[in-house]
Amino acid sequence: MQLSYSILSLYIATILVIIAVPGPVVLQVTGAGLSGGPYRALRTVFGSNAGSLLLILMSTLVIKGLMSIDASVLVAIRVLGCLYIGYVGFQLLRQSAPRHAVAGASKPRSGGFSKGFLTSVSNPQDIVFFASVFPQFMSVTTNPNHSLFLLMLLWIVLEFLTMMAIYGFISRVARPVAHRGLMKAAGAVQIGLAGIGGASAVIEWVV
Repeated sequence: MQLSYSILSLYIATILVIIAVPGPVVLQVTGAGLSGGPYRALRTVFGSNAGSLLLILMSTLVIKGLMSIDASVLVAIRVLGCLYIGYVGFQLLRQSAPRHAVAGASKPRSGGFSKGFLTSVSNPQDIVFFASVFPQFMSVTTNPNHSLFLLMLLWIVLEFLTMMAIYGFISRVARPVAHRGLMKAAGAVQIGLAGIGGASAVIEWVV
């Protein structure tokens, strides 16, 4: 198996930027960890990994010509994804509110496997990456199946390590009293990203 180290290096650099730059998934993992501890963050990352695997599978089917996605359908998926991400951001804001402000209301639980999965598959950034950018790295080896396995393995491993490292850093640096403020900021940023992503998808579709 012949390996292109230049393509491999570019792929690693690309996915590290995509994963590490604060986005819906990173904010979800961080919020889950701050509210429920490392086990909650771990379950959220596992859910995100599962969502990434699904997107990789769909990308593979498109590459092999077994499935095609209409541009309007892709836009609709991105818009629905943004709506879900905005909803999750709203939940983070609710969870960061003082207890007396939500008296009598059930306290929403941040993160978890299912929310990590849904946030991953609905993340417009990941959808665009796996739909258009991911196929460009398939020439990393001379065998398409080997390339797919290598790219998939690298994404899952780097996503897991990067997200747990970000959560670990924030949880150690931030004082416990600041956790609520961080969750509020994460929720606000997530709502903002959802609005920008949804507007961008609609504008692209109209134009």
